Amino acid sequence: MPFTALTMTDPDHHDDRIAALGRGLGALRLALGEGLLRPSTGDIHDFGFPTFESYVREALGRTGRWGADVRGLARRLRDLPHLGAALASGRLSLSVVELVARLATPDDEAEWVDRVTARGVNVRQLRAELKDKKLEVHDDALAPRVSIAITVDRVDAWARSPGFAILAKAFEQARIMVEAVGARRGDETIEAMLAEGLGALLASHPDIDLPATLGGALDVAGAEARAFRLALQALRDRAEAAVEAMRPNDDVAPPAVLVVTWPDADDPTAAVAIDEQLRSLAATLAMRDIELGELACAIVDHEAWRTFGYASFDHYCRERIGLAPSSVATRVALTHRFGNVPEVRTALAAGRI
Repeated sequence: MPFTALTMTDPDHHDDRIAALGRGLGALRLALGEGLLRPSTGDIHDFGFPTFESYVREALGRTGRWGADVRGLARRLRDLPHLGAALASGRLSLSVVELVARLATPDDEAEWVDRVTARGVNVRQLRAELKDKKLEVHDDALAPRVSIAITVDRVDAWARSPGFAILAKAFEQARIMVEAVGARRGDETIEAMLAEGLGALLASHPDIDLPATLGGALDVAGAEARAFRLALQALRDRAEAAVEAMRPNDDVAPPAVLVVTWPDADDPTAAVAIDEQLRSLAATLAMRDIELGELACAIVDHEAWRTFGYASFDHYCRERIGLAPSSVATRVALTHRFGNVPEVRTALAAGRI
């Protein structure tokens, strides 16, 4: 059956609830990260898993990359206890904390927390500070999803056939031969092979038309694309700044404080207790993910972020929910798929999968 959009009889309630959920998810991620710092490699083996990644994937239902990310966040915040406490209590969102953690030091982190909470410094402003300090700012917006239909030629069709393995083997043998006669590994080897192939092509087809400025044209196209992206981001920043100047600062009711008690390291049952606690936290996170996805679907379907005074849904995700737009969009996409397979949602909510 198709996905049925949620009604929004009380938009303000949806807005308050999704903001509280976003803060709560930040605290849950921190708790899971702290827990994942505790098991040793031996503990993971005792649980019956060969690697950290397999434990996170099979026991917690997340990817190994996700586990490494939350563990890295918890490790970083060990040196920034004020910032960690602000995330755990819901005073600051995950989006803000991840940015401040890249700017703050153990000596000034308390000042950063006070500055962000008292003066209402938001994600857009923090991203601008990172750029001013020449630190990398990742674009966390999800690219628009499109449907693509292509007609492939014979070479592309070959690439999808078992015979492609034979071509790949031949290419690898040619690469080894070129390196054996003096070419360095990497780009130089590939360039030598391409030059040899181009020479053979021109020898057999001397009248072939090869544009001499092909490389330059590609460089120009790349520069124009980069300039367009920068101009578009500047427009977005100005639009967000304009609406922020007209609307009051967001007031988020902090979620219930998450209290997690970890066993002492010398406790003989510590490993088992840590495993049970991690599984429980992961199940809670899955339930809240479902609820957040459903609320976000309603907000997207009704474009309620406009009513709440934000420049875009991405802007709403960063500043109000406190999560990356790509993260929220993933939950929205999953919620829409639940409309076709409601049994999967039921099983996930019940903890069966």
